[in-house]
Amino acid sequence: MPRSIFSPLTAKQREANFESYWEYMRTNSGELDERERDLSKKRERLENFRKHRVLSEKPLSEEVFRRNCVKILDDPTRMPQKELLFANLYRFAYHEWAAVTSGWETTVPLAKARSLTDKITRYHAAEEICHGRLILEAFRTFRLDVEWAPVDADTRRVYAVFPRLPGVLLNQPAFISELLGAVFFRFFDSVLDDCLADEPQAKERVRDLLYEVMIDEVAHVGQRRNFIGALGIKMTPRLVPSICGWLFGEMLGNMPAGRRGLDHQGLVAEALSFDYSGLPPRVLERTWIPSQCLA
Repeated sequence: MPRSIFSPLTAKQREANFESYWEYMRTNSGELDERERDLSKKRERLENFRKHRVLSEKPLSEEVFRRNCVKILDDPTRMPQKELLFANLYRFAYHEWAAVTSGWETTVPLAKARSLTDKITRYHAAEEICHGRLILEAFRTFRLDVEWAPVDADTRRVYAVFPRLPGVLLNQPAFISELLGAVFFRFFDSVLDDCLADEPQAKERVRDLLYEVMIDEVAHVGQRRNFIGALGIKMTPRLVPSICGWLFGEMLGNMPAGRRGLDHQGLVAEALSFDYSGLPPRVLERTWIPSQCLA
């Protein structure tokens, strides 16, 4: 069984992890296209999904979705379960989309990268942009023809500053954000069978798209852990609750009733006990796990 993400990490393991992760990124994601902010293998997979697009039997209510995808305005206990599910997915994924598209210009282009971590950071940003395209395809599976809303000026400025912070300030929240993101996607996967039971083909297409994102998100957890020292790991439990509240806000508790509820304490507990167990086999087969977490 894999060990906890909070397992001790030696300097030798850290160096080997960066090398191993860089090799994994290039194999998994392909060549980076700086102009298009795209990766060759990610583009191939997305094009294949589009070429063989699956559509739901019934469309979702675009009116209900659009009214609630930025902020839940309707009573969530009375909202249709599918619209509530996808509205919350939009709200969470938009956080990442706004952050990475606003911060792209602050990361070092691959040709100018002087360190391995700079190269990894550039690829990481491109992967997150690719995730935004995959998640939009999930919406289109249920006949929601939506795009990401433009990032407002204030949000763009905040997210542009964030990548410029020194590592001592950036690494901790970046690690926790990736950790909570992996936990959220695992939760989202767990409710698909209940919420989309009447749309089996569309449900499996959404799951396929979700897993393409989860493979990277789970790998990002280990990658960001590699930046955190022993003191930072000890501080993490104090920071997870506040960052959890900031990331998910009113989403907590406002998710469809599936196999388990989404609540603040549950997400925090799962994040702090994260050890790769319980993840879908299809994700574990293709993701990257840091050496100190391998049994």
